[in-house]
Amino acid sequence: MKSAPSAVVSAISNSASDRVLTVGTVTDEVQDLNAEANLTFDGSTLTVAGNLTVTGTTTSASTTNTVIKDQLIELGNGNTGSASGDAGIIVERGDDSNAGLVWDESADKWVVCTTSATGASTGDLTLTDAALQAASLDVGGAVGAGTIAIDNNVVDTNAGTFTALTVDFDKTGASSSNNTMIGLNLDMDNTTATGGTNSMTGALITPTLTHANASGTTLVKGLEVTATGSGPGNTTTRALDLTATGADFNQGIFMKVDDGGPDIKMLSSADNADFCTVSTGANGEMTVSTTDGGGAAGHINLEPDGDVVIKGTTPKLIIGDAGAEDTMLVFDGNAQDYRMGIDDGTDTLEIGLGAAHGTTPVIKIDSATNCQIMHNSAVADGQFSGDLVVFQAGEDLTAGEVVYFKSDGKCWKAVATAAATSRCVAMATATISANAMGVFLLKGFARFNSEFPTWTVGGVIYTPEAETQSKNVPEQAAPDTDGDFVQIVGYAISADAVYFCPDSTVIEVA
Repeated sequence: MKSAPSAVVSAISNSASDRVLTVGTVTDEVQDLNAEANLTFDGSTLTVAGNLTVTGTTTSASTTNTVIKDQLIELGNGNTGSASGDAGIIVERGDDSNAGLVWDESADKWVVCTTSATGASTGDLTLTDAALQAASLDVGGAVGAGTIAIDNNVVDTNAGTFTALTVDFDKTGASSSNNTMIGLNLDMDNTTATGGTNSMTGALITPTLTHANASGTTLVKGLEVTATGSGPGNTTTRALDLTATGADFNQGIFMKVDDGGPDIKMLSSADNADFCTVSTGANGEMTVSTTDGGGAAGHINLEPDGDVVIKGTTPKLIIGDAGAEDTMLVFDGNAQDYRMGIDDGTDTLEIGLGAAHGTTPVIKIDSATNCQIMHNSAVADGQFSGDLVVFQAGEDLTAGEVVYFKSDGKCWKAVATAAATSRCVAMATATISANAMGVFLLKGFARFNSEFPTWTVGGVIYTPEAETQSKNVPEQAAPDTDGDFVQIVGYAISADAVYFCPDSTVIEVA
């Protein structure tokens, strides 16, 4: 159509009763539309069957819903040379700051942001980081490229709590089946190493806090874990669960703490002023100390399901640190306590009854190596106190019977009627069967009510001529028959107790 464009438009716009303009296959009469013409299709539908090329500087589309069949949208088409200027998608938000997904050219990264920029802005835009919410985030790439960097620089002189990364993970709804929730799942694999030193670190945490001056305090925590479990039910709460396996050397925890503080500090759940610390010093020396804020004794309790064994090339247990203080090992019995320790005031080692020095000491060794052994003279029925030894019995014996050594090396009943049998050396402290090993009293105190006769207190007792009460126990009547042998074996300290002290002197009656 060679005539004026207005005539062409008028002819075309009125060609159909439904006011549809179709530009596609045209007749020979319509060959060109003047590019300077302004075309308006008010309420009409424009269908372009072929390609549509727009060469204008600005293209504006005012639509309610836009549907694009293309799977890829290219921004910045036609750019050449080095990249410059930010690019992305801007969302107009009226009176509020616009939102955008922008490639920050100067930082070489995508930024989810708010901005004052519009679609007409160019160059380096001013971008303010905004929040991003997603069901999951997968980061991949070559070695060193597949990383997530959190660059959160806070410029704020006000007091507050600032968090670089927050994970809020909640599961709601009742469930009767098994559930496992994992806040952070880190899976690392290295299966191609063939040599060299290879190291893998699951989580590297390096917080650094520097105080500008001496005022205030600083506290740097590498890791803080608070685990809370609640019932009802069989509930177990573990703040940290470690498993090391599969290597030549497996270590659950490896710590290196500089001097100035303990390696481990454990606070009491009842009172934070009560705590225990574990420290490692030179040569691997370990110190475990307890502190009770209330001033009471903070004990260290060991409850092994077995023995406590001290191993090593030269194992040694040392109690004390050369200080001017009493030290002892206490045996806390059900009915009676015993102790063994040093009374520092007298420089004496004591072994005795009770858990305090000076109460009923039985053995004392002083700094001059003098040894004192305290024997109990007030023994009860069936008890004995003194010097003991283990011998083999030659015949059946009962408690209180006196014995001599026979040529077979066994203990037989001592009788004053012959030189060979008259020399008493010991007293049986219990029933001992023939050829069995038993405990014998060499010197000391003994009381056996049912075996001993009734004695005169203070009287001398002798090796018996014959059995008394069907037992070979000492008697107070001295042997007086020709050919008998007299030997003093002790003294009666009560009607039924004896101080047993065999005399080596034996006199024959003639």
